[in-house]
Amino acid sequence: MEVCIQTNTQPFVIPDKLARHESVILFGPVAAIQITPTENGQRRLGVLSRLPAGTMLHICGDGFDERTAKVCVNGQYYFVFRHEIDQLQVPMGRIN
Repeated sequence: MEVCIQTNTQPFVIPDKLARHESVILFGPVAAIQITPTENGQRRLGVLSRLPAGTMLHICGDGFDERTAKVCVNGQYYFVFRHEIDQLQVPMGRIN
């Protein structure tokens, strides 16, 4: 059986200036996939980690599919699952 995964066509584009859509503080840990630069300036998926409770996330774009979002934490970008941040957040208010 062949499985085809449809992904966002530009998931690794990191803006020069952060356009924040919403900021939240996590009240529980969340799994995150780091987005890291390559030698030729492209982006790739990095290590899988956990963002701890108390972390402020800036939700700044779509992820690699409809279940994920791109977030920024202290200048580092990650993909996280939307359902995890929806369940483990204290809203800080919408910026746009």
